[in-house]
Amino acid sequence: AITVVLGIDDGVYRDAQYYPRDLAGFARTIATNGEEKASAVPAECRARAGEHCPVDGMWESIGVPTERVHYKQNVELRDLGSSYGLTVWRLIRE
Repeated sequence: AITVVLGIDDGVYRDAQYYPRDLAGFARTIATNGEEKASAVPAECRARAGEHCPVDGMWESIGVPTERVHYKQNVELRDLGSSYGLTVWRLIRE
């Protein structure tokens, strides 16, 4: 479910023994209310520092230090030197 909802490419683990590749493939083909496919931006959009911003908007870092920044699409997300070694950004829906 996480792979489909977040739009993750499952090519690396698609053939793993317990991965439900058929179910994931089916979920990708289901249309929302029979009209159009689900939005390209998932309900919870996250990205790591160093990646390019997938969508314009206000982003908040997860962890310490917490910071809010407005990023434009395709701009590289900053690394804040998080105490656990990875800065993760989350799109804020307002």
